[in-house]
Order: sequence, then structure tokens, then C-alpha cells
Amino acid sequence: MPGGRAPARLQAAPRAGATAGLPRAQARDRAKETPMERLKRLRAAQISAAFAKESLTSAQRRLATERDQAARLQMQRSLERARSPSPPR
Repeated sequence: MPGGRAPARLQAAPRAGATAGLPRAQARDRAKETPMERLKRLRAAQISAAFAKESLTSAQRRLATERDQAARLQMQRSLERARSPSPPR
């Protein structure tokens, strides 16, 4: 290779470390993080994700129940109309 450097496409990509994509202040704080703090942070993230998933499931279940109730009510109303006597002529 002329010039001693490999073309950009052949150079190794920068490694994605634990601090990749973080602002420098956060990256510096993560470097000082103890193993216990790391575990607490990861566990808090897991709990937050589980809570969000449960909330979503609960909302979906509630919407499905409301939809079923509305369908039953509509069915009941249509059956009542079908059974009602026709007006006299």
C-alpha cells in the first residue's frame, strides 16, 4: 500500500465498547462504576422494561375487553330490534 496506510474500507472498524455512543461525562461515570452499581443499574433497567411490557399487556387486555363488550351490546341491540313486533299498518 502506498503511503503505509490501508484504504479506509480496509481499516479495522472502531470497537464498540461499553461507553460507545455515550457523552463523555456519562462514559467517564460508567468507567468509575462499581460492579454493585452496575448490577443495580442493569436490574433497574430490567424492572423498567418488565413494567412497561406489563403495562402494555394490561392496556391491550383492557381494550380487548371493551371491544368485546361493545360487540356484545351491539349484538344484543340488533337481536332486540329483530324480535320487536313490527308497527301496525
